[in-house]
This record gives sequence, structure tokens and C-alpha cells, in this order.
Amino acid sequence: LRLMRLAALGLAILLLTPLASAQAESIVLEAHDGGGEYWFQLQGLSERNPSLNLEPGQSYSIRLENKGAAPHNVHFEGVDVATPIIKPGENATIEFTVPSGTTTMAYWCDPHRFAGMEGEAIAPTPESEGAPGLGLVAILGALVVALVRRR
Repeated sequence: LRLMRLAALGLAILLLTPLASAQAESIVLEAHDGGGEYWFQLQGLSERNPSLNLEPGQSYSIRLENKGAAPHNVHFEGVDVATPIIKPGENATIEFTVPSGTTTMAYWCDPHRFAGMEGEAIAPTPESEGAPGLGLVAILGALVVALVRRR
């Protein structure tokens, strides 16, 4: 009986730990402009309007830093969340969770979307449609049954 209780406690800890430790992943986007062009960059990288890899169910904290001379913001489709429009040298942060089942979302600057200041957020769908961690639960359940029968 004691062994069965320990196994159940271990199972509870394994299943609840990912939930307790879930926190928002931070991404820093920079807004740039010059020569009549407008674009986003991930902090420290040179690719313009990059595709962002966002996972369904994951929370994100997106900080926009305005490195340009014009006012900018960032707006995410699918969660309909946007930073306020900020002046050059300012920054703003938004937080959201990517809805389950999302595969792609667009993001853009409201004042400059017409000028190409937009990108895509890619949220790959899970390869398995079953509940995550279900295989682990089945394995641990079988282990508990085997240990109980062994007694």
C-alpha cells in the first residue's frame, strides 16, 4: 500500500510540474524605418520581418523597442492584441497565449502595414492529436499495476 501511495505521489508530481513551471517566453522585436522602408527585426538579428516560431498553448511576452524615427506598434492576429503606438526610443510589452490549434498568425505595425511592415508567426500543430503526456501516464499506470500485482 505504501509503495502504491509513493507511485501515485510521483505520478502527481510528474504531471503537475510542467503546469506549475509554465512561464511566458520573452521575445524582443525592434521596429525600424529609413529611406521610406519600415520593418521589424528580432533583437540582434538582421532578417527583416522574420517568421516567429510560436507554440500553441505557450504564453509569450513580446517587447517592442522602437529603433526608428517614426511611431510604431506591433499587432498580433488571432489573439487580437497590440501594443500602443510608441514614439522613437520608447518600448512597450504585450503578453498573450497562443490559442490551441493555431497554425499561423500574422503580425504587423498598424501605421505601416500598407508599407510592408508585417510578418508571420508560425505555430506548428502537434504531430499527435492525442493529449500531451498521455503516453507517460499509461506507462506509469502500467508500472503501478505491475508493482501492485507483484505484492
